Parts: sequence; C-alpha cells; structure tokens
Amino acid sequence: MSGGMHRLWKDEFVNMLGPLPHRNGEPLRILDVAGGTGDIAFRMADRLKRAGLPDSPTDDDRTDIVVCDINGSMLRVGEERATARGIGLPGTRPSFAWVEGDAEQLKFEDNSFDVYTIAFGIRNVTHVDYLVESIRQFPPQDTFKTMIETAGFQKVSYTNFMDGIVAVHSGFKL
Repeated sequence: MSGGMHRLWKDEFVNMLGPLPHRNGEPLRILDVAGGTGDIAFRMADRLKRAGLPDSPTDDDRTDIVVCDINGSMLRVGEERATARGIGLPGTRPSFAWVEGDAEQLKFEDNSFDVYTIAFGIRNVTHVDYLVESIRQFPPQDTFKTMIETAGFQKVSYTNFMDGIVAVHSGFKL
C-alpha cells in the first residue's frame, strides 16, 4: 500500500517522540493503542534501550510498555514477535503487557501513562468526542491540532509526510 514508506513513517514517528527512559526519576510508562502486532512498541523499546534503560526491572513491578488492541489475535501475533525477538521477556526491560481493549473505552486509571501512541489504528476510532473521526472524515491538520489543544494539551504540533498523506501530531499533557 505504501511501497514500504510506512516503515519510515513509523521510525520517524518514534524519533519525533524521543522517549527517554525516565521522567522525574520514575520509569516511563508507554501505552501503545491499536498496537497489536507491536510495530511501534518494538521501536519504542529499542529507543528506550538506546537511551539507557537498565536491563533489570525495578522493584515496583510497573510495566514499561502496554500494547492495547481490540483484536486478541493481533495481540497474540505481537506477543509471538516479541518472544522471537527476545523483547519483553520476564525479568528484562523494557517490560511489556499485552492488553485486549477498545481504543474508545480504555480501562486504565487516569494519569497512569507518560506516553500515549496510536499509529495507523487511529483510522478505526470513530467517536470525535473521544479522539477523532474515522480517517474518511478526518479533519484538516490545523483543525485536529486545535482539537488536541482544546483537550488540554500544550505545545501541540504536527508534521506532514508526503504532502499530508500521513501526519504525526504531538502534544504534551503538562
């Protein structure tokens, strides 16, 4: 579909996030929504390792990366891929959890994650009140940027790739 460009977009997406292994002395918690097969989560894990995340888990039993997807079969593929790559194995960092859940009705406590990502799965989120309309009805980039700001995020920006065919939006909850 993208002639392999989607891999470059994913790499750039993660590079733009620039995750660091800790924030305020605590390990980062990352939620990758609609991330079933782990593509973004694996890139985040690699980035965390390069940024100096220690190999051994802390005593707090926190999960570093939670991959959430509505499709249990996709999550199983992601888990199998992680095992094959030696990522997220028991006793290693970053630690992983694979959780079946709906992007529009997440069952996590408020403020329990430092980073929230959703890549191509955003096209399947249909309620504007929750996040955005489906990709067929997706608002213009500036309108979506304003929606993110209205939701309380600061330093909101976006970068277009391929003349706007793909865009990465970012904002910070400060």
